[in-house]
Amino acid sequence: MVEIRKVDTADKKQTGQFVQFHYDLYKGDPNWVPPFRSDIYMMMNRKKHPFYEHSDAEFFTAWKDGKMVGRIAGLNNNSYNNFHHLKTVNFFLYDSIDDQEVCNALFDAVAEWGKEKGEDTLVGPKGFSLYDGYGILVEGYEYRQMMNMSSYNYPYYKTLLENYGFEKLNDFVSMNFTLPDFNLPEKVYKAVPAMIKKFGKPDILVCAAGLGFSNYFEKISDGDFKRIMEINVFGIWFTLKAFYPYMAGRKTNIVLLSSLAGLIGIYGYSAYGTSKFAVFGLADCLRSEFKEKGICLSALIKARKDKV
Repeated sequence: MVEIRKVDTADKKQTGQFVQFHYDLYKGDPNWVPPFRSDIYMMMNRKKHPFYEHSDAEFFTAWKDGKMVGRIAGLNNNSYNNFHHLKTVNFFLYDSIDDQEVCNALFDAVAEWGKEKGEDTLVGPKGFSLYDGYGILVEGYEYRQMMNMSSYNYPYYKTLLENYGFEKLNDFVSMNFTLPDFNLPEKVYKAVPAMIKKFGKPDILVCAAGLGFSNYFEKISDGDFKRIMEINVFGIWFTLKAFYPYMAGRKTNIVLLSSLAGLIGIYGYSAYGTSKFAVFGLADCLRSEFKEKGICLSALIKARKDKV
């Protein structure tokens, strides 16, 4: 028999069990990239996370034979429902062993909680913000999760959810390619003069292109590291070189998109993190120099959810 327990988010032991289960379930899986524990704890912090200023969430754990065997969160996003005139409850942070009884009990708990809130539709996985990602993985289990917005889960999740009654709403597609096979065509380097001639000189330039990559240090080849730097750092350098003559001497703006990985070292992202540190370094070095030419240069990262 499955026992469902509502998590007291003010209890450190209970929140710790909720967070730790994900790590225990996927321990040893080489394609799973663990989330920051602090991010999950923040989602459960009713006093600090901005979601609770307008909405509500509840967290549940499943127990069988004295062991924790699953977890799930239910989110009632009032702002979203009011704007779209919907009555939906989102489920998120679902993880469980391969057991249909456990799966059913967890979703029944969220569905019942949603009914008490006056909602009638269960949708997910869908998190606290856009950057938490959507959906479950249904193809490509052999590839390593690249970003936190890219879902990764065991193949049996799809079967469990479909058996419960869920149906596909949308497809989210990501691409995978090997670094040696990726090359920018020559026409890209010749495109800037043609663009200027057709559209005029730009007032704002956003350098947002980049390649996400994660792997253990000993598995990253010299070629992989070089290619990451070529795309994420030299790609920005060459773009700046190409557009600088058309932006200097006027009041213009240039934005370089970096990453949180460019501020703190992240496990498994040594190559990617190095390239994003370099983007911040490049921005710091050029900022004063470009200012003399009327160019405002900025480096940006995604905003933290607890600061929005």
